Amino acid sequence: MQPKDIIVKDIRERIAKMRLAIYNMEQTAALYESDFDLFPPEPKTIRDVVYDILKENGKPMAKQQIYDAVTAAGITIPGQSPLNNLAAHMSNDARIENAHNDVWALREWRDNSPQMQKLVNDAPPVGNAANNAPGTSGSPNPGRGTPVGQGAVTKSAP
Repeated sequence: MQPKDIIVKDIRERIAKMRLAIYNMEQTAALYESDFDLFPPEPKTIRDVVYDILKENGKPMAKQQIYDAVTAAGITIPGQSPLNNLAAHMSNDARIENAHNDVWALREWRDNSPQMQKLVNDAPPVGNAANNAPGTSGSPNPGRGTPVGQGAVTKSAP
């Protein structure tokens, strides 16, 4: 093989590598232009799904209605009592409140309409009313239940 042939061979190998690099760049550009999401959003929490459902509905909903809508959206609520678990999730979300007898509303609605304000304000206090000031639950997070990690676990006497 002559030196000229070695140089031509080397050039052709470099061209092949460049073509492969160009092909890969074209594929990457096409991926960016497509609907494929390279950075998908964080998965929504149960609380976020409930918030979206209430927001879309535009009015308070019963716990069972919310549960039905959440499960229809393909979300599984774990636990022995999924309805109670759902209520716990909602109780620990500052955006959502138990307006009255397991009818849940968005807290932001409280200020948006006189009818909604009346419904939310007419709800009975949460918790043991004998130990609370009017309209409070006695918890460090009024109306939200005990925040995760702040409750004491007690065992009943044998």
